[in-house]
Amino acid sequence: MIRHEDIHHIAFVAPDLQQGMEEVGEVYGVEWTTPRHLELQVRDHRGVRALNLSVVYSRQGPLFLEVLQAVPDSVWAAQPGSRLHHVGVHVDDVEAEIERLEGLGQALEAAGVGPDGRSGGWAYLQGPLALRVEIMDISGREGTARWASGEIA
Repeated sequence: MIRHEDIHHIAFVAPDLQQGMEEVGEVYGVEWTTPRHLELQVRDHRGVRALNLSVVYSRQGPLFLEVLQAVPDSVWAAQPGSRLHHVGVHVDDVEAEIERLEGLGQALEAAGVGPDGRSGGWAYLQGPLALRVEIMDISGREGTARWASGEIA
């Protein structure tokens, strides 16, 4: 179950990662980690596919700020208007939280796919009024904090 104290980050999607880092950094007064370039297995409206994602976190946190490079025709596509994308939270059980949120009328937009073809530890859900939520397995909390502190690149 999502608890307020488990809110981990607020994310923005930018058409250009560097420009997004500059604007968000200037507005909110944050410094950035080294950007990561990831290939993720994603299940979404087009099925299971590999997508490349570039992402950076603020060094300040938690509550971290995240900037994502837009990926066309995906959950990370840049939309007109606000670039505010989602609120990220850690949960104990991603699959159970997906089920709970779907029961509340949230629609599953995309989810990570692990090597076994099952959930890869994260998912995006969106409701008619609430901002998109990214639920993430709580086991990743420490790694993110180490990345943000500069311990790992």
